[in-house]
Amino acid sequence: MTSGASPARVATINDYDVIQQSVEGGSVAMFLGGSFQWPTLQSVLPKEELAKWKISPIPGTRPGQTATGTGGWTVAALSDDPEKVAACASIIKEIYLGKANEITGELPTSQRLFRSIDTFKEPIYQEFRRLLRTGQPRPGLAIYPELSNQMQIAIGSVLTGGSSPEEALDAAGERVKQTWELQRGGT
Repeated sequence: MTSGASPARVATINDYDVIQQSVEGGSVAMFLGGSFQWPTLQSVLPKEELAKWKISPIPGTRPGQTATGTGGWTVAALSDDPEKVAACASIIKEIYLGKANEITGELPTSQRLFRSIDTFKEPIYQEFRRLLRTGQPRPGLAIYPELSNQMQIAIGSVLTGGSSPEEALDAAGERVKQTWELQRGGT
């Protein structure tokens, strides 16, 4: 790989600020990020530098295969009081279903908002919207955070030459299995 294609610490980055600094410093040509980073890039990069950046789907293991992860929040109002539940719902609607999306740059949760909020009519957001068509949400399982964590560790281990893909996957699988058994009350 050509030096500078992505941040040197790519296997151990766990803070988007590190990616941001690399982009601002002009020391990388690509990075794996999210749509939520676009508003910040717009605000910190000169227009001629921003114009150099494009988005693309994450390549898969086979030609033509791509991936896009989707995210979001699950919010609950834990109250029997209908007024409190209604108050919580109104805040949620303001944050996730309206103008707050435009301010934060977080992608809207409905097609109607993609069509009605001016920011999301811009070409870059239409591209994000296109990529969402094949997006896969994270599973809503208690084990998922550990699975995600172990996969990131495994990928880092392979990228840094610490282990083969098979060894890294076996180790990750064993740690996930141990966590699963603990979550289920095993020993």
